[in-house]
Amino acid sequence: MDHSADNSVMAEKTLMVADIFKFKSKIINGCLFGNFTDWEAIKNLKNLPIREDDIVISSYQRSGTHWAVELIDLVRKEGNTELVKQSHITDRFHWFEMAKQYTDGKVDDIFTYEGDGKCLDDITMAPSPRILVTHLGYDFMPEGVKTGKCKTIVVLRNPKSVLVSQVHLYNVFGNNYTTRPTLDILLNSHLRDDNDKVLYGTWLSHVTSWWKQREATKDHIFFLRYEDMKKDMKGVIHKLASFLNKDLDEETISKIVHHLTFEQMKANPSTGDAFTRVKKSSKIDDTTPAAHMRKGVISNWKQQMTVAQSERIDAFYSPRLNAIGLTFHYE
Repeated sequence: MDHSADNSVMAEKTLMVADIFKFKSKIINGCLFGNFTDWEAIKNLKNLPIREDDIVISSYQRSGTHWAVELIDLVRKEGNTELVKQSHITDRFHWFEMAKQYTDGKVDDIFTYEGDGKCLDDITMAPSPRILVTHLGYDFMPEGVKTGKCKTIVVLRNPKSVLVSQVHLYNVFGNNYTTRPTLDILLNSHLRDDNDKVLYGTWLSHVTSWWKQREATKDHIFFLRYEDMKKDMKGVIHKLASFLNKDLDEETISKIVHHLTFEQMKANPSTGDAFTRVKKSSKIDDTTPAAHMRKGVISNWKQQMTVAQSERIDAFYSPRLNAIGLTFHYE
């Protein structure tokens, strides 16, 4: 009898993402990072000088980061869609923890390149106003962010959509893992209270680190929900414009809404493949589909996830989210 299939299933019940790396990793402040993130920058980020006109965007991986950047940049530029189309989206912001060499495609292989902290120098030299983006949680933030010197926007997306999308992302870079990343392996890594088994730590740790600050930081932190952007983008723009002290008329808001539809974003050369340059730094074949714009819907997780997996997620997250008053829409 061939037990290989049974053995594979058993392995997935115990494997963590951290068990299947081919690349180097490091734990910083209890959180796991691969060497495609700049470890020196992460360790020194708390000392980065923040300016009053900075906008910081924090989102967990696969929460709609580039969509949020485009929205925020448009509101900041008062709806000038032609202006934002003139430069690629990755040229309009800086990562806290990833060097520009990565996103510009100027590194031979991001899974062997080790950062040296210079991405913080790039940020320091960048002209104002700056958009600064990160997948890091609140505890890693510069002091200027924590004290409210600038405006910060936290992007939230329901965990079932995040985890399904993360599986697809990991498999785009599948050659860098000893075993094909599966949803069960991700669940093993996420549904736990420590942060050293999955890159960037768990989704729960990230979102709760920000959400717990909501009362103390309500004047300078705005929570932007992916599901609200899908269901009522116009309403989101009204609230975001108020937060960023921008007065936009209805015609401008309607123009922004149209620009931000999934179809328009995908067809737009400046946003349609945010991973174009990263592919060059990752030794990914040009024919590999871009992972950052896949479906653009809320409930696709239902087609990708078993009932048992969904129930496993609910059993772990529901009591923890209820305890802090954080809720999500799953369809």
